Amino acid sequence: METSVATGNEQTLHQNNLIGRLDRLPLLPFHRRLSALLGTGLLFAGLDIIAIAIILPSLLTTFHLSTAVGGALIGAVYIGQIIGSLALGALSEIFGRKRLYIISLLLFGVLSLASAAAPTFQTLLLLRILVGIPLGSIVPIATAYVSEYIPGLLRGRATAAVLFLYTLGFVLAPFLLAFVLMPISGASAWRILLGLGGLTLLLTPFVGRYIPESVRWLVHRERIDEAEKYVELLEQQALVHMHGQALGAAKVISPASISKKTRWGELFSKSYTTRTLLTWIRWFVGASVLAGFASWLPTLYTFVGMGQFQVQIFNILFGLCELVVLVVYMFLVDRIGRKRWFLIGFGIIVLGTGAGSIAFGILHSTSWVVLALTGIPLSMGGYICVINNFLSTAELFPTRMRAWALSTCKCVDALASIIVPIIIGIIATARSSIGAIFLLLFIFSLVALLAEARFGMETKLAILEATAP
Repeated sequence: METSVATGNEQTLHQNNLIGRLDRLPLLPFHRRLSALLGTGLLFAGLDIIAIAIILPSLLTTFHLSTAVGGALIGAVYIGQIIGSLALGALSEIFGRKRLYIISLLLFGVLSLASAAAPTFQTLLLLRILVGIPLGSIVPIATAYVSEYIPGLLRGRATAAVLFLYTLGFVLAPFLLAFVLMPISGASAWRILLGLGGLTLLLTPFVGRYIPESVRWLVHRERIDEAEKYVELLEQQALVHMHGQALGAAKVISPASISKKTRWGELFSKSYTTRTLLTWIRWFVGASVLAGFASWLPTLYTFVGMGQFQVQIFNILFGLCELVVLVVYMFLVDRIGRKRWFLIGFGIIVLGTGAGSIAFGILHSTSWVVLALTGIPLSMGGYICVINNFLSTAELFPTRMRAWALSTCKCVDALASIIVPIIIGIIATARSSIGAIFLLLFIFSLVALLAEARFGMETKLAILEATAP
């Protein structure tokens, strides 16, 4: 018995030491390669998610659809995301980040090409649901993957850089449609845009060859020899990168954070219920602003007299402004911290929605300039909160359920992306309805701001194992 206990203690100490050694490394070419490959997958995911809303007019013409039926096409991908985020996210805890990420990329690539060739609306609708399944898992798995490799002192900026590529996909789609695809292919532009996801098939061999399985996941699954091999390779790269300078001492890791096994219901255990509910509130409100308000914003602009061409140009310029905001976030996230960014993001949304409620609900404004000045803060704050959601959620939950927690949050995100646009669509009947839309989002964002102020937890610069019991 004593020998068995001693052996178990030695193994636990070795596990702790491996993760401590991993977290003392500087930023290496490996980390940049990891971020580039994972970020490229996220770029195509972001492009696909927004593409369907941009090409909807072409789809309505091609398949002779009503706007009501077209709305179902937008929602279809989110139905698939609910399935994929839960199913594939759970499987990534069992079979590893790498295997499930590659499977998700392959499914996404094949189904994207099939969507581009869809002969009928019914076929396209079914394929969009199926495309949503890998889309629901690509982002949470990639976020868990990169956060488990990047050292704590560098994790905020590095993870934000990967997620920046995800957001870039949202901005890139209207550029491609307006300036590249439409002049080349006319009415068939939508097929090319949907088919771009097929390029992820070219990405998968590079992921398979150049990205190892997550060391933290290997340690958690007690595959110590494999974890040791990858850590040694990274240490050798670090010595070359540092021109032979000695690495610092391995950081001390709590044994309890490694030794526990995965339990799906642990999200609602005594230790994690508050964190789970807080993250779900964050994700629901972020999606409500971006998928709800932002998707309807072009229509709301027409309510106050803006022309279609003006709307398109404004959306492109606005997308560039969003990228600037996210670059600022990326460089300051490790200095300002996660909680303060949430307070800033939700605070901006509260100010924008409050001003919009007064301007359109009480003062009965009819100006698109007022709509822009009140609507811009919503989207800016929404993007800050959504990107911060991925980073913070990955830090609040341990390796044994990190991808699972992110996946359940992505499920909440998808539910909000289905429900809130429908609610806004019911409300948005005329110019006079804009104030009611702002009021709804004001209530949502105020709840999120108060919850963050009361229960938010700061995790900047910390070792992952120190932030989650």
